[in-house]
Amino acid sequence: MWQYPDVFICADDYGYSHGVSTAIIELLNAKRISGTSVIVNMPRLEADAPALQVLMVQGTPVGLHFNLTEGKPLTDAVSLVENGEFKPMKEQLKSILQGKMKEEDIIAEGKAQLELFISTFGQLPDFIDGHQHIHAVPLVRLALLELMDAALKDNWHSEAQPKNLDEILPPHQVRGQDYMRRPWFRAPNEKLRTIFSRPCTPKAWFVSLMAGGMQAHCAAYNFTSNRGFSGFTNFDATTQQHYRKSFLASLKSLGSSPLIMCHPSVNTTEPDAILPARMAEFAYFMSDEYVQDLKEAGVKLV
Repeated sequence: MWQYPDVFICADDYGYSHGVSTAIIELLNAKRISGTSVIVNMPRLEADAPALQVLMVQGTPVGLHFNLTEGKPLTDAVSLVENGEFKPMKEQLKSILQGKMKEEDIIAEGKAQLELFISTFGQLPDFIDGHQHIHAVPLVRLALLELMDAALKDNWHSEAQPKNLDEILPPHQVRGQDYMRRPWFRAPNEKLRTIFSRPCTPKAWFVSLMAGGMQAHCAAYNFTSNRGFSGFTNFDATTQQHYRKSFLASLKSLGSSPLIMCHPSVNTTEPDAILPARMAEFAYFMSDEYVQDLKEAGVKLV
């Protein structure tokens, strides 16, 4: 696990749209972010995977962006869906509180998403996080930890191989010890005093409360996790400078192994409720100002 002043800046939602995937590839090639996490149940996965596979060969960290809150499921997980699609986040949380979400459905969907990641990219994800932080909810978190622990112990994923494997990844990256390495988990919680020193406090506080104890749970299963998390916004930024203010706040009071999330995109005609905010993020990360801001904060990318 990296240590401060190194910081892991992760672009979420690869595969959400071609605009998002294009932005992330540009940022990775420009060395402006550390890695990305892939949302595998979206239609763009197959078309956008090859560009990311090239960077994975070069060592770019790529995670699974576990999703239970948007799009169509990969399984017949009845307790997770409504009208053929995942329930939105608020409805999923309500379902959990009412005891209606079934652990076996979470595990089945998690296994399907993990297997699709492996069959697409030829290796385990480097880390696990979640769309709208659903992975951090205790019921979901424990199911995913059980799933990943069992996967590594039982080697049930070893036969899942990507298409044209030898053309995509050299053999050492999908076999032996490297293939069996343990992914780390994103912990989106933060100290209360740190949360209140940054904008977007209510959202950050709620997610941190929801994710309480995550590092301890990960450690109990012998998984590592980041310590220190930021990057929350209300997705209301429409200009590069507007987003810059939020990002500068994210650089304050960083933890011992800090992670900052972001959600960039280039312009696209694909449906995306937060596209203007995504475009503002992309513009900032591609700017010289961003590079200078990192220097002045005394941090560097993992």
